[in-house]
Amino acid sequence: MPDTFFDRAHHHWQQHAQPWLAQLDAGHHAGCWHGAAASLQHAITLADWQAALQALPPRQPRQRLACQHYRQPPAAAPCWVYQCLSGNDEHAHWQETLTLQQQADGRWQVAGYFVRPADGQQG
Repeated sequence: MPDTFFDRAHHHWQQHAQPWLAQLDAGHHAGCWHGAAASLQHAITLADWQAALQALPPRQPRQRLACQHYRQPPAAAPCWVYQCLSGNDEHAHWQETLTLQQQADGRWQVAGYFVRPADGQQG
């Protein structure tokens, strides 16, 4: 298992976040929702999830900008939060935030996914 913060961040990105985002990018929105943590499923219905994602243009290629690790309060499940920019070579069009959370059974699942225009406007 990786031993530094950066190794762990990269490991979780490759093993959990990237495959989930690839499924999202391929248009498998229902599969993403079903594979996400229960907290995401309780926050948005499958129908609303699909409608929201279908209204967005593609978000590739993406560049990971930042990563943070959280465990607050101390009894809470650990989380990795990744921020990405996506768009073409000239301009970033979207800012994405993806949260991975460790579940009670030890698995890591996407517990949050937020996307907004990169210029900071609400959308």
